[in-house]
Amino acid sequence: MSVNVFAMNTSDVNERVGVEINPNDSVEPLESIEDVAARELLIEKPNHVALQEFTNTLIRNAPECMSHIEKTTSAGLGWFTYTFSSSDCVETLIESASASKLEVEGKALRIARQGVVTVAQMTKDAMSAQSWHHESMVSNAIWSELQGHPGQRMGVVDTGLIRGHEDLDSKDFAGYDFIHDASVAADHDGRDADYQDLGDGGVCNGQEVSDTWHGTHVSGLMVAEPNNDRGVAGVNWNAGLVTVRAVGRCGGFDSDVYSGALWMAGEHIDGVPDIAAEDRVSVINLSLSSQEECNPYVQTVMDRLAELGVIVVVASGNQGKASIGAPGSCDGVITVGAHDRDGVMTEYTNHDASLDILAPGGVPGDGMVSTLGPAKDAYGYRVGTSMAAPLVAGSISLLQSVYPELSASMVKSIFQKLPRCTDCSDNTPKLELDALISIASEVVPGFEEEQSRLVDEGFLEYYTGGVDGTQELASGCAQASSNQHGFFLAFMVVLSALARARQGDAVIKV
Repeated sequence: MSVNVFAMNTSDVNERVGVEINPNDSVEPLESIEDVAARELLIEKPNHVALQEFTNTLIRNAPECMSHIEKTTSAGLGWFTYTFSSSDCVETLIESASASKLEVEGKALRIARQGVVTVAQMTKDAMSAQSWHHESMVSNAIWSELQGHPGQRMGVVDTGLIRGHEDLDSKDFAGYDFIHDASVAADHDGRDADYQDLGDGGVCNGQEVSDTWHGTHVSGLMVAEPNNDRGVAGVNWNAGLVTVRAVGRCGGFDSDVYSGALWMAGEHIDGVPDIAAEDRVSVINLSLSSQEECNPYVQTVMDRLAELGVIVVVASGNQGKASIGAPGSCDGVITVGAHDRDGVMTEYTNHDASLDILAPGGVPGDGMVSTLGPAKDAYGYRVGTSMAAPLVAGSISLLQSVYPELSASMVKSIFQKLPRCTDCSDNTPKLELDALISIASEVVPGFEEEQSRLVDEGFLEYYTGGVDGTQELASGCAQASSNQHGFFLAFMVVLSALARARQGDAVIKV
């Protein structure tokens, strides 16, 4: 399964972080991303078996394929991506697995095709004057009680990030480029430390498509900086951002998306430096979708992320189908559809029993404003379930600031008590932030007590005001306390409050 995203313009890649590209260099893929995926197979290797020994055993039913192995890449949790020069080898090995001939030490091996995922974004839109989604979600209501804290980290696996963007630079804490195919990465190499968004378009399946700057737009909806007299505000603007670039020219691959998700949660991935402990994320946004089933590899990743205490939020997709593909169909994830300004589920939202909640995603002509590229002061509108998912991820992060042990099952229970969307045949819950805290206090044992304790200790910051795009700062308190969130987090909030005080800036610009 590959992850498709559309947009790339080599004229925009002169200045990059950590890599320099000559705009005259050709980075045209030699084949479509689907053809690359057809030459790759994901296989789970037993931990105690050496990779070379495993490979020798693997191809005993197809010895001719040994010379066709171009490379192997870690996909995490003992899974490896085998890239062959011919798709025939993939089919031979799949046939062997189907005939129960693919085994090591008498145990059948688990395999999965390399899949294709697309970004769940529909259209571009002209800029307008307001962030209507905050009014729709009643964001000010929860902001009057919760704004998260600077020690939190949220993860985005997508096209990368426009680094240095004026509304995201202070939120950019860590990241990595997980694209293993050089032509898709468009930077002449495979995985590396440069997660700058180089664009994701080009000539894709015979069509010229534009760059989307999709990862930057999603990130802005989650964490964009308020209080800076420009741009937009994310749902949890106090949290830091961790970025995995897994989508490049014309798309991306399952193995890159999900190994990147594991990495930002703290799992070791061979060939990649481990993420710092303080930058491990508690929620991951995947604004990516497919029409394929959740295969054993993807489900294994989702199960491991849940074990690590990470909640995964996924876009349902934009084909308007009564079915949802991976990763939204996997067990244990939060799957998000989109509604319009009036709370009506959009016609493009994929939906079935996997759909957990709707959030603002817009419709053509009335989209979602957020940060964009390639300029570092660019903003614009996008439409899709891709835009709805990060609003849910940010909201979950706000709740985690009070109750870090929050699980996906707890979140689903909270969502079931939210108001329902307008004109929805399946009566899907709709994200309204004014109800989240009271419902969480009812559903999650100890939530209300923990929130009260943090308030009493001055750990949380508070803002009050209307929903017209601004709020007045009522109190920015953050005394360092020896609570379970740790001295470091409290100290960071103190620094944040002091910085605001020095600036004399008492207004949050949305």
